[in-house]
Amino acid sequence: MDSGNPAHVQNDLCDVLDTEHVLLPNERVTEGRKLTFTAEETGDYYVYVTNKKVKEVTAVIGEQTESFDNVDRGYFMELGRINKDVEVRLEAGDDGSPTLQAEVWRFNPQALEAVYGKMNRNPMVLSRWTDTELSGSITADTAGVMYTSIPYDKGWTILVDGKAAAPRKMFDTFLAVDISEGTHRISFSYEPEGLGTGAWITGVSAAVLGVTVLAGISRRKKKDRAVSGYSIRKNHKKNKKSQKKESGSKQENRTRK
Repeated sequence: MDSGNPAHVQNDLCDVLDTEHVLLPNERVTEGRKLTFTAEETGDYYVYVTNKKVKEVTAVIGEQTESFDNVDRGYFMELGRINKDVEVRLEAGDDGSPTLQAEVWRFNPQALEAVYGKMNRNPMVLSRWTDTELSGSITADTAGVMYTSIPYDKGWTILVDGKAAAPRKMFDTFLAVDISEGTHRISFSYEPEGLGTGAWITGVSAAVLGVTVLAGISRRKKKDRAVSGYSIRKNHKKNKKSQKKESGSKQENRTRK
């Protein structure tokens, strides 16, 4: 399994929550640089390219043509809504004739509603958030894992009822912590390793609304796998670069938002 495959982690979360999968596979045929598939049902379709040698893909959907680049970065190619029985043709546009190895997925909106319903049973209620801290309270019906949509990083410190708790990595990607049954005060603080604290988590605070308690997960033997979350989006923002000229010299300032 490709540990960078977003479809697998989304469906892993569904397995943990005991819901239907939010992404359903669609049969496809690969012939060298080309891949074709026929939509098995009407719905929103996505393609994930597993061959990292492929960087550019052209998709022909009926009479419409879409072009995608940088697909080796591991994102979903969004093909949009496709009617049942429509044929879709994709072709790699890279030199060297790389094989277009890819997976085709159809979005299952009913499953997403079920996932949201279960995750919203034990939400974290935020009482404070700044550029470097998040805090609030959460009630756990039983002991389990408090799961967030925040990307895991070694710079995180977590306090549960004022006591240090060990951060853990959920699905090899998201920040989580073990908590006991009952109501708890939780605080998160972040300081990047080797860097001063900054505004790295600005915008991430809203994502914490996706926090939940997955009861009993710490006692399950299911292996944590894979990377990004279902409707969760990492709130990392790209560094912006600006340049100024003063007295014939250049100074480059970088800010992380």
